[in-house]
Amino acid sequence: LVLLIPLQNCMMGSLKKLTAEASAASDQRIKLITEIVHGVQVVKLQAWEPLFAERVEKARAHELKMRRRIAFLQGTNAAITESAAVLCTLVTFITYGLVSNQPLTPGKAFSTLALFNILRM
Repeated sequence: LVLLIPLQNCMMGSLKKLTAEASAASDQRIKLITEIVHGVQVVKLQAWEPLFAERVEKARAHELKMRRRIAFLQGTNAAITESAAVLCTLVTFITYGLVSNQPLTPGKAFSTLALFNILRM
């Protein structure tokens, strides 16, 4: 469990960076839309709708790309967190089987599982 801390720390750093980028992308898109709304008469008069629509679509696509990356990182982090206890238990039993000369008895196995369940809480 302790060995997963650096991995999760790295993921949280990446998540923080991506969240800041996504917020910047949202701010940029909102600023663009606000400019369009304030100058709607000029945009209509000059027939610039396609130009501004394209700019808004590009800004939105960039924002959605950042949001997808954030969702992927959050899902990966949740999967690692949920599977950590099971992986630690599995590694413990494999290590015991390889290192120990004694067989793994049901008493030892269930005691170990109970301790890992306590750690998971």
